[in-house]
Amino acid sequence: MRETEIEDGIIRSAAELGFPGALAIRNVRVHTAAGRVDVMLLPKKGAVRLVLVEAKLRNSRDSASKVIGQLLMYYGGALRLGSKG
Repeated sequence: MRETEIEDGIIRSAAELGFPGALAIRNVRVHTAAGRVDVMLLPKKGAVRLVLVEAKLRNSRDSASKVIGQLLMYYGGALRLGSKG
């Protein structure tokens, strides 16, 4: 299995995850100081306005230690997003 297969599953299952009709963007940079998040979901309605997904294979060497740090970095970058993108 590849990480893209995990990403595909997240995108296809957005409704099952509680975000029906969410716009999905793959491999997106949220800020110049942050890397690229694997999948960003933008829900159309509800209290959640942004979902960031970092896909990791179970046997990936950095899956346990880096994923939380990566998501925090992406979230920090996403907080800087505004109406100008």
